[in-house]
Amino acid sequence: MLKKSLREIIFASLERNGYCTEEAQRLFLLEMQAIKFFQFENVIPSCMELENIERDEKAISYYWNSRSVQAECPKCHRISRRERKDYQSKPIQDMASDGRAVYHEVRLKRYCCDNPDCETKIFVERFYEFTEEKARKTLRFINRCKDLAAASGNLPAERELRSEGSVVCDDTISKYVKAVAAKVIKANLSQDNVKVLSVDDFNTRKGDKSSGCTVFIDQETHKVLIIVKGTTKEVVQGVIEKFPSSEFLSRDRACSLSSAGDACGKTQVSDRFHLVQNIHKAIEEALMSEMPSSIFIKDGDGWVETGQESCRKETLSVPQEDVEKRIQIAGLSAAKAEKYRNTLKMLKMSDEGFRTADIAKALGTPYNAVKELRRRAATTIQEVQDKINRRIEKYPKNSNGQGRPPADGNRKTLGANPKPACESIVEPYRDIVVEMWNAGKSHHQIHPAIAEKGFSGSKAALYQYIWKLEYEAPCVLTRKMKQKKPGSPWVDGFDKHEAQSLPELTLKKIPRNSVYRAILSEGKAARQAKTDSAGNGTSENTRRNDPGTTGHKSKKPAMAKYSPLEPEYLDLMYGKDDEQPENGAEVDNRETLKKTQVTK
Repeated sequence: MLKKSLREIIFASLERNGYCTEEAQRLFLLEMQAIKFFQFENVIPSCMELENIERDEKAISYYWNSRSVQAECPKCHRISRRERKDYQSKPIQDMASDGRAVYHEVRLKRYCCDNPDCETKIFVERFYEFTEEKARKTLRFINRCKDLAAASGNLPAERELRSEGSVVCDDTISKYVKAVAAKVIKANLSQDNVKVLSVDDFNTRKGDKSSGCTVFIDQETHKVLIIVKGTTKEVVQGVIEKFPSSEFLSRDRACSLSSAGDACGKTQVSDRFHLVQNIHKAIEEALMSEMPSSIFIKDGDGWVETGQESCRKETLSVPQEDVEKRIQIAGLSAAKAEKYRNTLKMLKMSDEGFRTADIAKALGTPYNAVKELRRRAATTIQEVQDKINRRIEKYPKNSNGQGRPPADGNRKTLGANPKPACESIVEPYRDIVVEMWNAGKSHHQIHPAIAEKGFSGSKAALYQYIWKLEYEAPCVLTRKMKQKKPGSPWVDGFDKHEAQSLPELTLKKIPRNSVYRAILSEGKAARQAKTDSAGNGTSENTRRNDPGTTGHKSKKPAMAKYSPLEPEYLDLMYGKDDEQPENGAEVDNRETLKKTQVTK
């Protein structure tokens, strides 16, 4: 890949225009000073001089040489002016420009420390305003990486920077972010003004208690102080001891948090969420002790008991006379009728406040049978009502109890508004049709006989004519009717008008938990309306129930060894690792294993 050097380009151009080497050198230095001033005034230290610029298709390199006369020792911080003859060079990446990566090739001096007690004898000068001690990126490039990662994440930040031309990976960006987090954690753990310490635990994987973590928050500032792995008493106690200035510990109902607070001598208070949750639980338990497991709500006009006074409470009751009518109209068997009666009696007594045991004693049935009646109440009542509705729909229209004529047709062939028989085209042949019909002939046999007399109609017209005569003049047709189907014996004694006059009974079954939630919703709406009217709106946060406090064996993640935090902070966050074998036992075991494998 061909590199273009700015020094060569400028010198060649000046020589072509008649400048000597010395003049070209002076002009080139002025050009380098101008580029440094306009492009890197607040980035590059003032003691650095720009010597050359090179560029290829992917990168731009700026070559810098240090002109410093002194440097500070990184160990004892003493100023040294004793330079060595050698130097150190390293590339430092900066923010991309024109779709190319930008590198600063910096030539740093070496100095000898003048302090005889200092461990460092020779050191390389540092420029902390330009880059960190061992970093390969400028400070402004590192800040650019952290800002993008905080806004979108490590991988999106890597894609964005690579699209600009920079060379960086998501692991490097993650390292920068963790370094910032490490500084924040150190600053939080060194605070001495935390008065109320709020503690809670959660699972990083839903439903997996082995992934439990504990979060610590400054209750007054609502600032997260630290998140540690584990939910045991020892883990929580170790963090609480880092905040000796805290007087109060705000927690939930977890036993490990309570034990840790007692061990540290903190005044423990319940957080606002659990105070409200305790109130709700107490109210719910009080209601559940009085409310049945299922609530039945009337729907329709049939649940009003006759003869009730207006001041009395309405009960879920149906008059006994209506009950017997419904049983008769629905055609219930003896067992189903008894179940229907007991269900209605159970609903009435339950609405009046009787317990299940009292209802079982009054009905003379086992306790579990009453529970089954309660569970199936809505279905039992709906099944009876459906049977009544189906019989009303199946009851034949204009039926006078004589049944249908002996033809195997369908009543729908008459139409919705049939014309009378006297207007039919078969009327002129009435005598022949009646005579042959009463003699036992069917309409298929009658049709050829009247066709010889001049009838030009179809068999369907003849069939409809016989239907009309059966309903208009049943005394004319003396032929014996077919017996009614044995599956419909209820038609003769069925009173359609009486069945339609009965109010429809339906029952809705609602679990008591739904009723309780509805009560809470109504209360919340009322409070919200009251708060809005006062001009001070509030909101409530929902949370899960009391989490488990089961801890697990703490193990640091694999990336913990690259963390910028000190070991004491890592032990606090992840827990201490298992003790390693002493006296090189682990090494010996590995050597033994290698020898065994070689022998095999």
